[in-house]
Amino acid sequence: MATPRVLPLLFSLALAAGGYTSIYGESMISRAEPRHAKSATAMRCEAPDTLLENATREYKRVALTFDACSSGEYRFDREVYDVLDSMRVRATIFLGGEWVEKNRRTAHMIAANPLFEVATHGYHHPHLPKLSDAEVAWEIAQGQAAVFRELSVFPRLFRAPFGEINARVLAVAKQQGVTMVQYDLPSGDPDPLLKPDKIVRWVVDNARGGSIVVFHINKNGVHTRHTLPKVVAELRSKGFELVTVSELRDQPVTFTDGAYSYDPIVEAAPAGGMRIAAVGSAASK
Repeated sequence: MATPRVLPLLFSLALAAGGYTSIYGESMISRAEPRHAKSATAMRCEAPDTLLENATREYKRVALTFDACSSGEYRFDREVYDVLDSMRVRATIFLGGEWVEKNRRTAHMIAANPLFEVATHGYHHPHLPKLSDAEVAWEIAQGQAAVFRELSVFPRLFRAPFGEINARVLAVAKQQGVTMVQYDLPSGDPDPLLKPDKIVRWVVDNARGGSIVVFHINKNGVHTRHTLPKVVAELRSKGFELVTVSELRDQPVTFTDGAYSYDPIVEAAPAGGMRIAAVGSAASK
């Protein structure tokens, strides 16, 4: 395996070649197509509104994005959230449907914060190219439905689990009416071999206008909470404005603008059980 010292060089070479090398973890999974398949460039030309890896390079705006994957222990990295909140960073959070169902209180807290845009990361966390068209459509639709049921937000931005897409998956996404949001700058935060300063340098040195950066907010990012403050500060010092994905595209933002409480109230149900209700929602009145 490549050492941390040479990883940035390998990343640069991979990016120049038009794909990412699957060196470690999901944020670096290869999106290079087999020779017989359509290239990412060809797919973008056929469906310019369906696939988004970066926005226009004309403006110094960058979108920091965070995946909450429906995998592992369905955890939540509160320290990452607190960094974003305290530093007033606008960001897009891709919520897994099953993750939302297992983290209802946290999902409401995220959706309530007007800094954050809510997007979907599917329902489970499968390898979409290995699924049938119907199964891919189910993953997208059920991911949206889970977010809507809990948060009354219907996300139209979708990120594929592991960042894995091909022409067929993209076609299904188009049929489902979602924009496939990938990224042009993987942070590498799942890699335990990468030291925090290496992640900071990689992100800051390679960020360009229109870049979409992927991190994790479900503790899959080993050093995310340690690197994020420096990444934010240094990007801002270079003149970058940190925005949501929709703002990067000059589109309306999918967030609730405080329609829910930051911390849902736990109310006693009539039968003596417990139920969660968001302050300000119909359930809490």
